[in-house]
Amino acid sequence: MGLLRADPPTARVYVETEVAAPGEEVAAIVSLGGARGRAELLYLNEWDATGEARETAGGALVPIDDAPLPGAGVRCSEVLVAEAELDGEGSHEVVFDLPEDAPGSGADFVEWRVRASTGRGRHLSVAETTLAVESGEPFDGEPDAGTRVAGDGHCEIEIEVAEPAVRAGERLKGVVVLTARRDCAEVHVSMGIERRRVSHPLDGTPSAPWLRRLDSTDAVRGAKLTEGERLELPFELRLAPGLAPTGAARDSSISYEVQAFAAYGFTSNDVARRAIRVITASA
Repeated sequence: MGLLRADPPTARVYVETEVAAPGEEVAAIVSLGGARGRAELLYLNEWDATGEARETAGGALVPIDDAPLPGAGVRCSEVLVAEAELDGEGSHEVVFDLPEDAPGSGADFVEWRVRASTGRGRHLSVAETTLAVESGEPFDGEPDAGTRVAGDGHCEIEIEVAEPAVRAGERLKGVVVLTARRDCAEVHVSMGIERRRVSHPLDGTPSAPWLRRLDSTDAVRGAKLTEGERLELPFELRLAPGLAPTGAARDSSISYEVQAFAAYGFTSNDVARRAIRVITASA
């Protein structure tokens, strides 16, 4: 008589709450083909990709497991937020509470998942699915709207946007307004959108910001302005899907800004910027 071999245990997971905000509940259905299993709420963290531990000013090492949300971590480190032990085969309804300071989903920095597992060893079965955590709160230190950051001020520059908060994957529409303070024979204006990421070591000394140009467009080339003349130029810039939202962690901050660059031939260029807020629900 041959030996009977039992089928290996299986795990499946379905997230009922596909989009959630910090502080809300995440509901999932976990189906187990084994007697015992586990469900976990976690996210992959690329927010602070600096190593397995941080050294403080006093020389102590802080393991990533002890760091608060969103926390310092290695590249693609898994941050376990909540877990539940499950007994018995069949379907189980699991509800997790998202922390108030849960980082928002962004494929370039943070990806949230619900994972189910059962069995062990070579019979371990793992299933997982993604969800979106919507976030995008502003943080201290954003530049004021229309701040001129470089140049001699050949033109006053104002940046107007249709919506100060933009969802990742959408287009930002606005108007840049130039008012000439002197005659300008040839004006070239370009618009861009940048992400500014600043990492802060635990000793409190901020590092140099990491800038990334996301999109750009020419608003006008070769315009002539006389002193006092006003020129309004519409623009449209695209935010890629999956961008991490505006926010601040203990060890990093991410901000976005629209930048206007006005060139006047061989004379000094003017640069102005305006902060915008990026929100996202992209899993």
